[in-house]
Amino acid sequence: MPNWCYNHLNVYGKLDFLSDFRDFFYKKSAESAEGTFEGGLFEAFSPIDGVNDTNWYERHLTHWGTKWDVRLEELDVNDYDDSLHLKFHTAWSPPIPFVSTLSLLYPNLHFALHFREDGMCFGGTSIAYRGVSVVSKVDFSDISYPDDCAPGDDAWDDVTEQINLKLEGAEIEAEAQFLKEMLFHGEKFGYEDD
Repeated sequence: MPNWCYNHLNVYGKLDFLSDFRDFFYKKSAESAEGTFEGGLFEAFSPIDGVNDTNWYERHLTHWGTKWDVRLEELDVNDYDDSLHLKFHTAWSPPIPFVSTLSLLYPNLHFALHFREDGMCFGGTSIAYRGVSVVSKVDFSDISYPDDCAPGDDAWDDVTEQINLKLEGAEIEAEAQFLKEMLFHGEKFGYEDD
């Protein structure tokens, strides 16, 4: 049984570009529900050849960043006018390479992946746009829950708050790194042709 990595993928962009992503996502979700598409979220957007060969594990890690695909029906989806938010779990690690691939497939959308893996005590944020990705990870192994506390206890809440502060720091760091990349690659991020 793996450690589960909790992921929250936010997709932002102008309505017409976001509509292309939404349409494909919902089309694949409907095909999955009908049984005409057997892949998951990653396979829908970034299919891998030779999925059943002996190197499947390495291929998944290289292309998706995680061991298994995510079933479309297991996604928690929040759809807004200017963004789409997907929540899902992955085995052991966040799907950072997958998010980078999405940013190449949909170069006019911004992707922000927030992830947390409590078993190995790490989390962070990955931001991708037009093939440029930045990742900020934090280790929270130095923070531990007291043995005699449970969710809802003050001690539990204090530790949870400490972890959340570290994760917020990772998000701020990723945003700062991303802004530096935007300045460095300014022409790549122009909206004039959007």
